[in-house]
Amino acid sequence: MAGTETLKPDLLAVTATTDTELRWFVEIDLGTETGAAVVRKCRTYHAYWKSGIEQERHEVFPKVLWVADTARRAGLISRAITKARSLHQPLFDVTTTDDAVAVLAGSGA
Repeated sequence: MAGTETLKPDLLAVTATTDTELRWFVEIDLGTETGAAVVRKCRTYHAYWKSGIEQERHEVFPKVLWVADTARRAGLISRAITKARSLHQPLFDVTTTDDAVAVLAGSGA
């Protein structure tokens, strides 16, 4: 019997204006996980997205934002996600700590 994977985002963020609401699962990358480990976690998010549970509860599925401390590390994460062709790519965004607030607010990416 396969084990159950539990998602524990580092942060659930909701930002809103009078016109829009953005929901995010945020993963803070500390540079300690391999690209394969990042992809495994992304596959867990992907499976949860496919389950429809979150959408049933909240009408939408949050985007998953990976926040890395350097542009180099953000590039590594982004490439790992892109190479994992089985993932629903629009579900994931990657940024750096310098740009995270702008991305979360919907004014950057």
